[in-house]
Amino acid sequence: LNSDSQFEDKYFKMGQMPDEELNEWAKTSSENEMFGPYFDGESYKIARTIEIASLPDSVKARHILLGTKGMSPAQKDSVKQKADSLLKVVRRGAKFASLASNFSEDPGSANKGGDLGWFPEGMMVKPFNDFCFKGKKGAVEVVETSYGYHIIEVLDKGRPSRKVKVAILERKV
Repeated sequence: LNSDSQFEDKYFKMGQMPDEELNEWAKTSSENEMFGPYFDGESYKIARTIEIASLPDSVKARHILLGTKGMSPAQKDSVKQKADSLLKVVRRGAKFASLASNFSEDPGSANKGGDLGWFPEGMMVKPFNDFCFKGKKGAVEVVETSYGYHIIEVLDKGRPSRKVKVAILERKV
């Protein structure tokens, strides 16, 4: 709230942070540990480790999108019920690919059986991204995003590595 730069709500792999000293510190930091203050360019900064997790660099998933843009709350409830019904059908062993082809409103993946292929963290909207990266391989669930309801199946995950979520308070001088 008091920073001159916005909080980047994402996990950084070791070596991905913009400052070399910060990268070195993050390798061994623990949650809530602070680094700084330090001078960078024309700003003073203080960094704090928010969260540490073992996450993959990328995941492979597929989904069925039931859109809700511009709908009333009653219409959204109806779409949610349809999503829950499709989830039950998927969990009973129905062919995900044919359901995606028939029901998904995502034209880019519907014709591929809902397959999104491999994607890196941060490429999808936050609730979608969080389910794919924090969920287990094989997990199937309904997730709501700004686009609507997604029935998501996590197909595969890359090898996990240490990642940190860091908040940086910046004051330009």
